[in-house]
Amino acid sequence: MLMVKERKAKALILTGERATTREKYAAEELSRYIKLISGTGLPIKKENEIDLREGENVILLGRPETHSLIKRILGEERITLSPESPGVDGFIIRTLRRNRTPYLILGGSQDHSVLYAVYHLLENYCNVGFFRDGERIPKIPTIELPDINISLRPSFRIRGYFSHPAWMDLYMRSPRWWTFEEWKRELDWMVRKKFNSMVLFHCDQEMQAPIFRRAFPGFDAGKFGLEEYPLSFRERLLQHIREYAHRLGIQIIHNLWPVVPVNSLEKEEGLLYHYQGHSELTRIGRKNAVVYLCPSRPADLKKYLRRVWEAQLELLGKESHIYLLIPPFWEFSMCSHVKSRAEGVIPEYEVIRSIDREGEVYICVWPWAWDARFWKFFEEGRIPSDVGICDFETPVLNYKFGFAGVFNEIWKNTRYWGGRRWIFVNMISFEAEDLPYSWDGAIPSKLIERARILAEHEAEGFLVFNIAGNSNTLLANLSAELSWDPYLDFDRFLQKYVLNRYGEESAPAMERFHRLHISASIRANPRDILNNREIGKPPSEERMNEWYPVIPSCYQELEEALHLAESEKERLKDNRLYLRDVFE
Repeated sequence: MLMVKERKAKALILTGERATTREKYAAEELSRYIKLISGTGLPIKKENEIDLREGENVILLGRPETHSLIKRILGEERITLSPESPGVDGFIIRTLRRNRTPYLILGGSQDHSVLYAVYHLLENYCNVGFFRDGERIPKIPTIELPDINISLRPSFRIRGYFSHPAWMDLYMRSPRWWTFEEWKRELDWMVRKKFNSMVLFHCDQEMQAPIFRRAFPGFDAGKFGLEEYPLSFRERLLQHIREYAHRLGIQIIHNLWPVVPVNSLEKEEGLLYHYQGHSELTRIGRKNAVVYLCPSRPADLKKYLRRVWEAQLELLGKESHIYLLIPPFWEFSMCSHVKSRAEGVIPEYEVIRSIDREGEVYICVWPWAWDARFWKFFEEGRIPSDVGICDFETPVLNYKFGFAGVFNEIWKNTRYWGGRRWIFVNMISFEAEDLPYSWDGAIPSKLIERARILAEHEAEGFLVFNIAGNSNTLLANLSAELSWDPYLDFDRFLQKYVLNRYGEESAPAMERFHRLHISASIRANPRDILNNREIGKPPSEERMNEWYPVIPSCYQELEEALHLAESEKERLKDNRLYLRDVFE
């Protein structure tokens, strides 16, 4: 189908008479990007506003429920478009000709997946690049599509991305002090890469402060150390994030932390709490800190958590009905009053079930690394059967903390979480190891291997956790693609990545640039020469003697990569994505 010829529109976009807000937005996005590419946008009409002329190129955008022409054509062609087929979040892109009129159908199982169809077309047939750190728009005066017949659905029902508000990272990498414009950029990228979920809050007291104020009217943010941004600003920010995510069809997954501000606790006899990051338990007396309440007094724990979590759901909504329970003490030392962090999960579960009886509840198992009895509570049937598992990098916990010597031994030992519903969180960067490809979950081959294991063992979701929020753009895009197709070919992915990021002329050199970067980073990583027992200890002289000879060749690979990038400097001098990659 010919869409644009020499900067003149040759097609029109036809939305349904009952088009939803998201479907109308999808049409606007398609026309906007076509204009950015070619210099001219495509006109948008509703199907009841125009009589089509024979031979006119028509783009039908919507669903059978909202677009009568799509419904009629798909029915006559015996094509199903629904949550059953191609499936939830699925979409079709189909060119066909009827009565000498060429049609392009961009249809979704739901209205937000109409957006997926539009962005998939732009990315794969117009070579628009959508990246975490920006986008690249090719300049093409004529846009003509080949015959297309695509029907896609994701491998994972829950596909999410979240950035850590890491306090040790630069502003450019951490969302801790983002304004709405920066959150909007992240959400725009997420929907363009067909994510459907975002996670808010991870050890983020600044973002939680408006929730604390709702839960405890006397909460004093100034004493809490948050006077840089007024609470009213932060509350509006969270509301804007919620509204914009909803507009795009992105659901908010609630990360439910069992923490309360200590200066909001009542002076009750025997009330025990635990400072985050400290091992001692203390009676009320110290002010202005976030604390965990001791699970040995479940009634106290439930009373305060209910106030905080109800306030969180009131502010951010519970449309997703998906909750991640954070066990008490997280990765800090436990108190002597309990034998396992899992003891706190039961009252936490009771709180969220009293608020939302129908929601999906998952428990995050990252604290397993510090709690040998954690899984016992599941094996003994003490955790309710409808609690799923949010697998927070247990393959890395194997490796880092010595639980086992192979990649997925914990998964095997638990029979992939004993048949419970589960989702997986993959870190593509870590706090002290944010360089690309220097961390187990950030090696492309390992990332692909994990995604395939998740698909084979019926994980519900695949979440990407980027502690250095704007870093590792290649891994962020690879993760997005894997959430739809865990069996993708990495070579083909990389070729498309460099084509969309740098353009056709520079793609070969920049593909080699990335391959050298990946190879050098993996081979130079000292983790690869350390076994489980040596992690956290100085490596032996023998191990270091194995490692040292590798380093010169790694430097040579990086030097060659930079020379290749230098050769493209004139061609890519205005490409900010290229400049950022060389800087990294």
